[in-house]
Amino acid sequence: MNINKNDTAIVVIDPQNDVLSETGVSWDLVRTSVKDNNTIENIEGIFKAAKEHEFEVFISPDYYYLTDYAWKFAGTVEQMMLKSKEFDRRGVLNLDGLLGSGADWLDRYKPFIEDGKTIVLSSHKAYGPQSNDF
Repeated sequence: MNINKNDTAIVVIDPQNDVLSETGVSWDLVRTSVKDNNTIENIEGIFKAAKEHEFEVFISPDYYYLTDYAWKFAGTVEQMMLKSKEFDRRGVLNLDGLLGSGADWLDRYKPFIEDGKTIVLSSHKAYGPQSNDF
């Protein structure tokens, strides 16, 4: 396999507190898998390797805004996420209350994500980056 930084990028989906922190609203659902697979440590290792070797890094976050609570139709997972206020933010252009919230990055990832080089995409909804600007 030939991995070349000219045509390869790293995409990290939802490196946020609500799924990766013991205080996150989804921790009870994902805890076993996250721990068994060393997910948190492995993501950090990927960030370190990508930065060391100058690969582009993209973050596809999940956020739910006040307007999302007015949806007329939502799938089962989306309904659960809205009910639990997972990835909850006050608005697209409003960062009030973001710091340390479930929608915020896991603290150990912030140096990699907030380095001025990482590209943070617009929010996707429940099922991944096929629904955002990625």
